[in-house]
Amino acid sequence: MIRDGVYYYVRHIPYDLASVYSVKRLCFSLKTKSLKAAIRTSMSVSQRLEDYWLGLRLQNIDIPAIQVVRVNDEADNTTLCLTEACDLYLRLKGVGKDKVFIRTATRNTEYVTKLLGDRPISSYSSNEAAKFRDWCIEKGMGIKTVKRVFSSIRAIINLAIAEEGLECTNAFAKTYFPEDDSNKLRQPVPLEDIKKVQSLCRDIDDEMRWLIALISDTGMRLGEAAGLLKEDICVDSPIPYIGLKPHPWRGLKTKGSERLIPLTKESTWASKRLLKADNHSIFAFPRYCDETGCKANSASGGLNKWLHQYVPENCVIHSFRHSLRDRLRAVECPSDIVDAIGGWKTSGVGQGYGKVSWSIRAIWESYAGWFHHQSTTELYSVPAQSINADLIELAGGVNALVKRANDKFSSKEYEQALHLLDIVLSVNPSELSAVTLSIQVHEALLPLTDNFWLSAWLNNQLKLLKGGHTEALKV
Repeated sequence: MIRDGVYYYVRHIPYDLASVYSVKRLCFSLKTKSLKAAIRTSMSVSQRLEDYWLGLRLQNIDIPAIQVVRVNDEADNTTLCLTEACDLYLRLKGVGKDKVFIRTATRNTEYVTKLLGDRPISSYSSNEAAKFRDWCIEKGMGIKTVKRVFSSIRAIINLAIAEEGLECTNAFAKTYFPEDDSNKLRQPVPLEDIKKVQSLCRDIDDEMRWLIALISDTGMRLGEAAGLLKEDICVDSPIPYIGLKPHPWRGLKTKGSERLIPLTKESTWASKRLLKADNHSIFAFPRYCDETGCKANSASGGLNKWLHQYVPENCVIHSFRHSLRDRLRAVECPSDIVDAIGGWKTSGVGQGYGKVSWSIRAIWESYAGWFHHQSTTELYSVPAQSINADLIELAGGVNALVKRANDKFSSKEYEQALHLLDIVLSVNPSELSAVTLSIQVHEALLPLTDNFWLSAWLNNQLKLLKGGHTEALKV
């Protein structure tokens, strides 16, 4: 019913419960002019009424053997209280987890006990769970946040029921959640705005802007980037990259979040600037991270406040992550490589028929171009191999290089050994000592890979080194 634009809840009292009420129908204001809000509230009211009416009806049922039923909530008192269930959950599930996991479970438990009390888990009812849902929404939580809170509470109670062998249900298991049409999706940052922001980052050139520039071209989550060590960043490699891994002060969202991320133009600039910063810290961004933890939330506020001046509405620092996915798709990057770069969950076939690092290198080469800004010789046509004979002569002959390669092989530095042997074999392909050692190196590498293409290549090279002829590799 609507009166002056305000929605009212109206419902007739069931015939069998008429004696309980002093009126024949219920009618009261829902205190909203929004149809969606009215529907959501009325569903909650109806659920609570149905639970109450069921209780009234059960009071009038003739229950067999009622005299042996325990009273005064004796049954409930035999089960764990919610805080005890939370302690059990953290003791079993919290091993090896970061502070965020522990803090989240504890905080969500406190939410429930604040509203409903710290009671035996079997004593909570579904209408109380609905009341808790409404309380969370009234506190300003979005529907997605409320769902995460309930997911945490469900997990805590389910584990306690399973571990303690309890015969009770989880009151928080089937709570209804309304659709949240008001939730605004995070939008990707348009490419022209990304370039504008990157240019401003170079102009201002401080720690905050280095962090923004780094995220803008890598798609890292803010916590991932803010929690980096300087040693996680490698700018001297032929392909500059970040080795993203968990740290005690900052975990990663999923196992797939641990990854190698190639650096391109702006992210390389930002990396070089922060590595040169004279702040005497092992942390890439000491303003936001130290041994006690990573302050990603406080960083988010400051970064977004500055960003909002230059990007469209609804775009935040996390929007660069969405933009990276769009940019990679625009150049027809394979979906499994997109997922590998961003640390998103992938449904690809894995690396059995290829390596993510190879594909990332191909993308980097295509994106960055053939000139890697490492040497003037890149701009000329004379290859590095042209001076291999000079290197052999300066080293004191072939034997000296083969001996050094053998030392590398003995210390299991197989790739370095191959680099040295390639110098010798590029000048004299039939040098027996180099060929023999190269065979040994390839044979040592073969059992270390489960990759189809790499195994096929190593076998092919062994056949050639042993004097055989090979056909084209076939799939």
